[in-house]
Order: sequence, then structure tokens, then C-alpha cells
Amino acid sequence: MEKKVLCPGCMRIINKISICAYCGYDLKNIQIKSYQLKPYTILGEQQKRYIVGKVVGEGAFGITYVALDKKLEMKVAIKEFYPRKYAKRVGNAVELHPQEGFDIAALREEMISEARNLAKLDQLEGVVEVKDYFRDNDTIYIVMEYIEGGSLKDYLKQNGGKLQVEIAKRMMRPVIESLMQVHNAGMIHRDISPDNIMVTPEGKMKLIDFGTAKESNDTDILALGKKGYAPPEQFAKDGKQGTWTDVYALAATYYGCIVGRTPPVSTERLKNDTLVYPSQLGISINPIEEEALVMALSPDPNTRFKDMKALYNAFYNQSSPIPNPVSPNPQPPISPQPPVPPTPPPDPQNKMVFLIAAIAAVTVIVLVSSRFISPKPLAPQPSISSTSEQESTITITSTVEDVSPNAELLDKWQKRIDAKEYRDVIEEITLQVDELEVAEKEEAGKLLEKALDKEQKAAIVEANTFVSSEDYAGALDLLKEAIAYTEELNTSDFTEKYIDLSALEKKYESVYSTYKTFLSEEGMQAAGNHDEGRINTMFQKADNYFEGEEYEQLKIKVYTELVYANIGQLSNETPEQAVSYISSHVEKTDYNCWVIEFLDFFRSQMELPAISNSVTHVSEEGYILPYSSSMYLSSSDLSMLSQFELYLAYFEIYARHERKFNDPAVNEYFSQYWWYKPTIEPNLFNESSLNEYEKANVETIYQFQKNMGYR
Repeated sequence: MEKKVLCPGCMRIINKISICAYCGYDLKNIQIKSYQLKPYTILGEQQKRYIVGKVVGEGAFGITYVALDKKLEMKVAIKEFYPRKYAKRVGNAVELHPQEGFDIAALREEMISEARNLAKLDQLEGVVEVKDYFRDNDTIYIVMEYIEGGSLKDYLKQNGGKLQVEIAKRMMRPVIESLMQVHNAGMIHRDISPDNIMVTPEGKMKLIDFGTAKESNDTDILALGKKGYAPPEQFAKDGKQGTWTDVYALAATYYGCIVGRTPPVSTERLKNDTLVYPSQLGISINPIEEEALVMALSPDPNTRFKDMKALYNAFYNQSSPIPNPVSPNPQPPISPQPPVPPTPPPDPQNKMVFLIAAIAAVTVIVLVSSRFISPKPLAPQPSISSTSEQESTITITSTVEDVSPNAELLDKWQKRIDAKEYRDVIEEITLQVDELEVAEKEEAGKLLEKALDKEQKAAIVEANTFVSSEDYAGALDLLKEAIAYTEELNTSDFTEKYIDLSALEKKYESVYSTYKTFLSEEGMQAAGNHDEGRINTMFQKADNYFEGEEYEQLKIKVYTELVYANIGQLSNETPEQAVSYISSHVEKTDYNCWVIEFLDFFRSQMELPAISNSVTHVSEEGYILPYSSSMYLSSSDLSMLSQFELYLAYFEIYARHERKFNDPAVNEYFSQYWWYKPTIEPNLFNESSLNEYEKANVETIYQFQKNMGYR
């Protein structure tokens, strides 16, 4: 009789075969990361009730597994509190590392509060149901209903990147209705995004991951949330968060569904709002709904909806949107003014005076308008005079000589500006300005200034379009060309006083900064997804725009994270393959010590000649290379050292900075000397603490070892 097993992928009982016929899970090559629980781990310290399956989701503070509830004989989802930045797996237990100014243990306890809060609510159609919570492995677990399907992020990818407005409205409605009840219960989610909304096979949406939820009146709120979806108050140290915070994130998610891209980062919008309305992109949307969506996406909480109900009424009841400010600032009451007595009719004797004044005023307006707007000459005007009790005479005249000889040319330039032909106007003015009279030059200068301003604003608007589609390189190219074009115009005293590059330069700096942030965030995400091709493509393009130490450190950070992410998978490869992969990436990680340690670990699994552990080249204080922290080393400094001495000499540089090591032999060697104080875990060590000599010597020693065949 063939043996039956539980598939970690779908938690079904199946025949013991390599590939599950139901979900395609590969039982022969189960791949997990070092910080994850292994499949078939039993959870529930007292009842031993839950059998762990594969990982179905990861966040900054938790890992979610599919599991089998043995008591109810049903599939569930279990979320484990595991903050990767502050934790380490020891067996199955979770060991937390305290961080100064941040109480990670308190955050762990908040997960229990999260479970209790959600359990208080009746089952909601648009929110995941909490079934149980418990403590085990020195951490906390929350048991939730298992939702078949995938995230909204994946659903959008499978459907061309966006949804029709009516479809998005229908699918999002249960989530909005459920959030209204969540808010009424005094809770907020604080991390709404396509990653945290699941779409069932029936096309229904459910909001998950209340891991950052808190009571809405909690003043000690940690600033969490995803850029593009989180409002500005989530990035401010003392930002006031509430139901309006979820309104922004939900609206940003909805915007992404119908537009196909994330709204601009909210903090950048405070400086320069580049949000593009859906209708401007050709999307058919009800004007009331669009107005409500834009209002819900306001970076300023005081012009945003305060709660989800207002957004619901606009979307589904077609109520005209009216913001209800978070912190209203009413105007002071206006003191009542005494009534103004009615104006008596004019004295018949003064009627002519009023008539003359009115005609004079109109005539002056016409003349002033003609001088600056209309180039057509005015016919001579007759004198008008009138006498009352006090004689008053007004005389207005105009002649053809008062009109500019080049009025038609000035008028043509104005019309071309109106037609958005800015560069044509700029070039014509700069070429023909010497032919103009003094007064005409002044008018031409005003037109030049106007054309330059509109040309720059048009370039900035077009750059914003590139930024909205995350084509930062395109935006920088466009702005760089606009700056160069404007600089080339600065060839005379006339043009110099009208040229101002500050707006273009400020926008270039803003896009440059945003591009760098994008590279960091997108690079780290791609690294976590093992997408090296994406990383290579990103940096190949970015190399044309960035240089310097800061940019190099950004690349090192991303490639180091990529290697970390792939190390778990390398355990399924042969030692030779693992060594080859890490060796090819060592330089990209800037010879990161932890990466080198993994390289040595896989080398130790290969069949290599044994080496002697004796150390003969050592100073009285126990240093193999006493000056490796204060002078540059060369090959001649290393040539007399044995293979094991070189091995220790490399790590000696880090031992000076109190770093621990994964190899017990290394820890044991350095621990015999008074100067070694092992206090920093390998995964918490900051490579930037090395000085310039040490950084250079790390590379020198590694390259020497590589040339000798030791690494």
C-alpha cells in the first residue's frame, strides 16, 4: 500500500510522490529560508493543534504560513510575529534583539491586541476572519481563515495591470463597507495596499494583515506604511493618524486599480503635487466619483475625508463630496456692520458730470488695453467737455503715432504663446529684438519671460508624467535638455535678465532624489524576489545618471541583499555551484564579511586538502597583521602567511570591531586575546564601520587568497 503524506503546499493528504497533483508543490525539493519554520512543524504548545505548511506571505514584522487545523480538520493561515531586522531563529524559537529607542517586545504584544480587536467584530465580508491566537516558540501566532486566491497586486498583473472603473468599484465595495465597521469599532488598519488585499477565485476582495492596526485614539503610533499608499502623516514623527489615514491608503489602492500605477509619494506631493486625474489619462469615470477620489487622496488631512463613510456615499450613493476636516480651523465671527443707506438718485443738474466720468473711464480702459493687447490703431477720439457748478473739463485724444510700429509682430508672438509654440516665440524674439525700438523691447521682454516660464512649466509637467510611470531616467533626460536649451539662450544682456533656471534645477534635483529612493526600494524588493535580471537592468540604466560613494553603497546594499536572499536556495545546490555563485557576487557586495563566511561554509563541504591550524606569524598582542587598520597592505605583506593565517588575518580586521563569527574556530582563536570583545552578531554588523585602510585591506587579502586558490 502506497504511503500517504500531507502536502505542505495545499495541506491535502496525497500519495507520497515528488509533485503534488493538486497544487504542483515539489515535495522532493522543499525550499525554505533559514529564518522560516520548516514544513510539518507542529504549533500550539499545549494542544499541538496546527501543522505548518509552506510560506504564503512575508512582511517586515511577520511570516504567514498555510497550516492544517487538526481539531477542525480544515486549512487555515497562521501569521507568526518574526521581525526579520530584529530577530534570529534558534531552532524553532524566535530570539529578539533589542534596538535602542524601539521596543520590539512591545510590538510583539500588539499582535495579540490585534487579534482580540478583530475577534470582537462580527464576520465581515471584506476583512479576513480571526479564528484563534496563541503563544509558542517565544513569539505569537494568529490563526485566520485561509483565503484561496492571490493578492490584488498579482490579480492586477494577471489582468493587464488595471481594472475598469465599474469592476473596481464593485470589487472594492465589501472592503469599504467592512472598513466602516472596523473604524466604528475604534480601529484603523494603517497598511492598506494591493499587497494586503486578497482576491478570491470568485473575484471577491478581503483585507488582510492587520499587523500594524492600533486603536484609533492611540497617540504612540509607529510610522509604518508603503510609499505611494501611505499619507504624509505616517512619515511624520508626530503625525496624527486616524480613520482618515486609511481613507488615503484605500483611495490610493483604488487609484492604482483603475489607472494602472501608484500615486506619487505623498510626502513629495506636499512639495509639488504631480497627481494626474484619471480622466486626464482617458479613463471614463463619473465626475462625482473622480472628485471624491481626488479629495480622498489629498495630502492634507484637513481637505481629505475624515472617514470611510463619506467616500462610500460619493462612490455608491453619488453624493457630492464635501470634506470634513480632521482639525477644523473656523474663521472668527464677523462683527455685524450697520446697514448701508440706499444711494439717493443723482441730482438732474449733475447727470452730465456722471455721464462724462463714465465715458472717460471706459475710454481710458480701452486705450490702456489697446496699448498692451491690441495692435490695431485707434481712430482719433473727439474731445468731450462739460461744465457744472464747478467747471470740469476732461479731454482724451489718441493718434496713430501713439501706436507701436511693430504692434502686429508683438501680437503675433502673443498668439503663438497662446498656441503653446513657446520655443518658436523665444527664438524669434532673441533673433529680432535688435530691430525693435526701446518701448517695444520692453514689451518683447515681457513676452520672452512669459514664453520661457510656460516652456519650463510644460517641461516640468511632462517630467511629472514620466515620474508617474516610474520612468525617472526619461524625466531627467527631458529636464537636462530643457536646462541646456535655456542656458544656450543666455548670450546677451537682453536675454540674461529674463532667464531663471531655478524651477528646472529644483525639479531636476527632486526627480534625482526620487529616482535614488526608487532604486533603493525597488532594488531591495527585487532582491527579495530573487530577480537579479531586474536589478542588473535598473543599475545599468542608473549608471548613466549616478556616481559617487553614496550611489555605490546603494548598489552594494541591494546586491548584498540579493545574495542573502539566495543563500537559502543554495543549500539545494552542490557545494561547487554555491561557491561559484557567491564568488561571482563577492565584489558586488564589496567583500561583505557575512557573504565571505557563507562562501567559506560551502567551500568546507567540498573535498579539499586539509590545512594546518598552526599560527606562527603573530605579534605579542595576538595580531597576525598588526597594521592592517592603519596602513595599506600589499601582496608582499601577505606572502609569508599560511593559508590558515590568511584566513584569520581577513577576519582579524572585523574582530577589532567586536564582530562575532559563524566559524567557532575563528571565535575561539580571537577569544584568547584581551582586545577581542565579541558583542555584535554577524547579521547586525555595519560594514561602514571599517575605515578606508581596512576596506582596502579586506579586498587585498581576499584577492590574494583567491589567486592562491584558497577562496
